[in-house]
Amino acid sequence: MMILQGKIKFYNEQRGFGKIITPKDEEVFFHFTAFPRGTQHQIVEGLEVEYEVGIGQNGRPAAIKVWLIGQYQGQKGQRTNKQYFSDQVVQKGHERGGALKGQEIENIEYYLPEDTRKYVNIQTIDNYALRLNKTPYFSDGKFLFFRVKRKDASGVEVLPKFDNIPFENLILRQRNTQKKMGLAVKELSVKGNWRLVIGLGSASVYETSITLHGIYGFPYLPGSSLKGTVRSYIIQECFGGEEKGSQTAALRDEGFRAIFGGIADGDFKAIQGGIIFFDALPKEAPKVKTDIMNPHFGPYYSSSGDKPPTDYYNPVPVPFLVVEKTRYQIAIGITKEKNQVVKDGVFNGRWPLDVAEEYTLKVLEECGIGAKTAVGYGIMEKTD
Repeated sequence: MMILQGKIKFYNEQRGFGKIITPKDEEVFFHFTAFPRGTQHQIVEGLEVEYEVGIGQNGRPAAIKVWLIGQYQGQKGQRTNKQYFSDQVVQKGHERGGALKGQEIENIEYYLPEDTRKYVNIQTIDNYALRLNKTPYFSDGKFLFFRVKRKDASGVEVLPKFDNIPFENLILRQRNTQKKMGLAVKELSVKGNWRLVIGLGSASVYETSITLHGIYGFPYLPGSSLKGTVRSYIIQECFGGEEKGSQTAALRDEGFRAIFGGIADGDFKAIQGGIIFFDALPKEAPKVKTDIMNPHFGPYYSSSGDKPPTDYYNPVPVPFLVVEKTRYQIAIGITKEKNQVVKDGVFNGRWPLDVAEEYTLKVLEECGIGAKTAVGYGIMEKTD
C-alpha cells in the first residue's frame, strides 16, 4: 500500500465528493466516506491530506482512504512530536483556497503527555472547551488560537462547531429542574445586539480567555455573573451608586436582602438571598468570532513611569473570542415561601421575583454584561 500526499482541490459538501490535487497536478476523485469517521466535517478546499489509491464504486481509480496530514502516521502508532490540526487550521482569505503549508505548518505544534497522545485522537475532539484549552497550538514561543500574517493574509483560527448540541433539550432540562425544586420562575429571552465578551480575564494559556460550559464546551452566561451584574446595577440605581455607604444602605433594605441576602449587621440578622439566578444557556448555536484589541501604550504601562503615554509606540494586537448576536435563555426563580410582598424600603409593595426580573432586563439593555461594556460589548435586548 502506497501512501501519497496532496491537497483538496475541490469539495462538494452537499453531494459528498471532491478531488485531490497531487504535486504533479493530477486529480484524484474521493468520496467523503474515505475519510475516517468523525473527520468529514473538517474537509475544506486546500486541506493537505495523505491518501491511498484504489478502485472506487464506479470502477475507476479513486482515493479510497484519506487521512488528514499526520493522522495516518498516528494510526500506525508512530508517535510524532508534531501533529497538525489541519481541520482547524484555516487560511485567512479562505476564499482564495489553500490552508497553511510548508514551514507554517512545521511551526505549529501542540504538546500533550505521551500517554495522552497515544490514546486520544486530537482530530476527533468535538468539545470546543477541550480543543481550545487542552490542546492549544504552540508557535513562536507562545500558545495561540489566532494569527494573521500580513504578507499573504494567511493565519490560523480555531473555531467551534456546535451543530450537534441539543440546546432546546438543555433548556427543557433546566425547566424540569426548576419544577422539581418547586420554584416560581421568570424567563427572559434576550439576544446580543452585537458582540459579547465573557470571562475575558479568566485564567488561560492564552493572553485572553472565554467562559465555556464545563460539559458541552459552548459559551454561556454563568448565573453567578448575572447575579453580580444585577446586584451591582441595583446598588447603583437605587442606593446612591458610588457614594460611600450605598452598599450598607442596600444591605439594610428589606427588598434587597430578600433578593440577594445580607450579612448580620446590628439589628439585621444574616439572611440567605431568595432569588436563584440560573446559568443563561444559548437558544441556538453560539456564533463565536475572533476580535482584536490593540493596546498602544504597552511601554508606558510596563515602565516605572519614565516613558510617556504617546502614540508613537507600535500597537500590539491581542486576539480574543466573542459571541456575536446569539439568543440566550435567562431564568430566575424563587421558592413560593420566600417570594413575599416587600413591606418596607425601596421596593415596598413589590414581589422580589418581579424586581429581579425588571432589573435583570434593565441592566442587560442599558449597561450590558461581561467585559468591555463601556465600548458597546455585551448589550442585549429582549426577544420573543
